[in-house]
Amino acid sequence: MIACRGSQFPEDALAELSSNQPVILDVRNNNWADAIIYIVHDGRRTRLNTVRATRTTSLVIPPNMIGQAGILQLIARRVGAYDRYISPSISIRTGSTVVLTLESDLRRSTVAVW
Repeated sequence: MIACRGSQFPEDALAELSSNQPVILDVRNNNWADAIIYIVHDGRRTRLNTVRATRTTSLVIPPNMIGQAGILQLIARRVGAYDRYISPSISIRTGSTVVLTLESDLRRSTVAVW
């Protein structure tokens, strides 16, 4: 239970609340093929999930896939093909939403953090 002093939360309670919020990855696959999503964190590439063609999917990024400094990269690769999209390094915090939009030409794909 969180106790209040006046109208402010104690700092420990605020830290606990913010650390329990997941990071959501919304993938909008406008491509005609299924795509495999990878996360690069702390120098390692880890497969997250597959997103079906022409679908939008929400995924939770596990805390162990977020780099120690809160930095990660996303990679999307079409199933059965060699082309891919590699995002720039992005800085995220717990509770953030990352939106990855995959286009028919993966080179035109974008990423945003909310």
